[in-house]
Amino acid sequence: MKKTIWVLGLVAVLVLAACTPAPMEMEKEEAPMEEAVVEEAAMEEEMQEDEMAADEMAEEAPMADAEAPVTEMEMEEPESGYVEIDALEAQVLMESTPNLVIIDVSPVYDQGHLPGAISIPLSQLEGRLSELDPAQPHLVYCHGDGPAIAGAELLVANGFSPVYRLLGNYAGWVNAGLPVEK
Repeated sequence: MKKTIWVLGLVAVLVLAACTPAPMEMEKEEAPMEEAVVEEAAMEEEMQEDEMAADEMAEEAPMADAEAPVTEMEMEEPESGYVEIDALEAQVLMESTPNLVIIDVSPVYDQGHLPGAISIPLSQLEGRLSELDPAQPHLVYCHGDGPAIAGAELLVANGFSPVYRLLGNYAGWVNAGLPVEK
């Protein structure tokens, strides 16, 4: 359990950087060539660390038997403890569930978010769990899979149910042509 919490914390820190939008393009005159090479190497190292952390999480997750048929019950209650839904399913859920709590775990909430979503960046989520009612349904999303998965897993690990994760994240919502707030 401690290893899982440690890995989730590490993943949260690493993914938070990946979830943050890239700064505006830098002018070449401002950055000497050596600095650009160092920055590129650091970015490659960060990407490798993200991949290693994701691999560690995948190793810990039980693998489903490819031969076993998937039943309706398994689709509703996956081993992860949360349900993955696409943008159109999320829209139906939002319309049919007035007490649904929608959590944007990205640090770029102000740049656009799902209607009615609240901003709790992944780095703050664990410390703010007391603000949330574990008995209410929660929908978690971000701009990347890693933070959204980590957020959904954190809620489930702390007794929240039901928990939903938006497949495709914010981009999936936008690509489906659904409304956003800014």
